Amino acid sequence: MPHSQLPGLLKRLASLTAVRDTELLELSLLRTLLPMLGVSNCLLYRVNERHEFLRAIQFGREVSADGKSRTQLSESIEDSSNTATVPDPLQAMIETIRETLQPAFQSTGDSITHVYPLFSKHAITGYLVFESAHKLDESEDLLVRGILSVYRNFATLLDESQRDKLTGLLNRHSLDQSLDKIMISLSAAETAKANAQAADTPEGEEKRNQKQPPTYWLAMIDIDHFKRINDTFGHTIGDEVLLLIARLMQQTLRNGDLLYRYGGEEFIAISATHDAAAIHQQLERLRQTIETSNFSQVGRFTVSIGYARLDGHYSAREIISRADQTLYEAKRAGRNKVLSHAALLAAGVLKEPTYGSIELF
Repeated sequence: MPHSQLPGLLKRLASLTAVRDTELLELSLLRTLLPMLGVSNCLLYRVNERHEFLRAIQFGREVSADGKSRTQLSESIEDSSNTATVPDPLQAMIETIRETLQPAFQSTGDSITHVYPLFSKHAITGYLVFESAHKLDESEDLLVRGILSVYRNFATLLDESQRDKLTGLLNRHSLDQSLDKIMISLSAAETAKANAQAADTPEGEEKRNQKQPPTYWLAMIDIDHFKRINDTFGHTIGDEVLLLIARLMQQTLRNGDLLYRYGGEEFIAISATHDAAAIHQQLERLRQTIETSNFSQVGRFTVSIGYARLDGHYSAREIISRADQTLYEAKRAGRNKVLSHAALLAAGVLKEPTYGSIELF
């Protein structure tokens, strides 16, 4: 690499390691690599521990000159969550990488497809995919590997900071970050929907006919009589129960769901689905799986679950409060149940809080 490019590289690496959010870190990686490689766009695929594809980021970069010869930079970002699909030729390259743990290259007509694995600790967490007119030479390949090593070390530290030390699930701080992003996206979607409905134009009609984003749900899961387990068998066995619950959640719920340890014996799951009935079936399946599982020393035990829909008109704290109220009703109704906040409202068991008639004195 020419010495003249070193300051730019160092600046990009500084930007890369200044990020404190996993998704922003991925985007920063793409922003760092694209200009150095001289490619116009690339893809980043994210996989989970079971190597199921969770999401894909497509990042494009175009540099043009206007009439006054000034350089203009435009960037485009496409983020697909829960729907990441991989073309067959690329899937074959990825399978090879899983065996060798080394990058793969393949000629595709006039260009070369490059696929580099992304690591966190010792596992593959994703893939960087881009095309160029030629296969990277040795110095370019070493540069990419070096930047990916920096990414790997920082991604590992970032991931550890977002994980519960005992269960390995996401922690409460990560929950706050996720909810902030989701609530912002929901508010933006509501605004766009309202604008489209108000616009009596072909563009407004087109937006109204576009596929609607999924509905997000927040479920609070609590182990029934957990204090009794701790008092009877000790905290070491209690910790084992928490680990087993976390493992069953990972195995039973969908690969794109976000799973958190909220505190003590409480867990939270955030799921996105277009089908309102699907979330109840999914949580009911989890409840049944835990109920029918036999845990050594403890035997069998159950969980209670309350869930609510995430709504852009309410704060994240209000949504958690709704799920918590619903969980309380599940406990009060005898435990070992899955209850919906919306269903309890419809039945008159719960009531919406009223605002606007507050007496201050």
